[in-house]
Amino acid sequence: MASLPGMARVGVKEFDSALKTDFYNLASEVETAVATANSIKATLNAEEYRDYLQKTGKLQAMAPQVNAIKLQLNNIRKQIGIISDDTTMSDTEKQVRITQIREIEAQMMKQWEPLIRQMRQSLS
Repeated sequence: MASLPGMARVGVKEFDSALKTDFYNLASEVETAVATANSIKATLNAEEYRDYLQKTGKLQAMAPQVNAIKLQLNNIRKQIGIISDDTTMSDTEKQVRITQIREIEAQMMKQWEPLIRQMRQSLS
């Protein structure tokens, strides 16, 4: 489908959002905070670990919620990949199905918006 003119990113532009970009930026910060904390913890330097937790505790506390959202977004991407690779569907059918999935994703992002905004504000 990507090889056809204008079909490379079916349904992507109209569903891209600043909220999703902000979420992925937040998710990256959370992942970094958790990974760094785990690395420091592995060195058994209790004081450094305590200091780091004090600085990044809020980010680390968000990890379960952020991971749950990421999992659902990853599942959406997988579904889109499966549809894109399906050789039994016409390009039009693929476009319709991908657009439907993107609409569901947009609805999910709307539902998560208050939580994402709250997490962002708690870091200020």
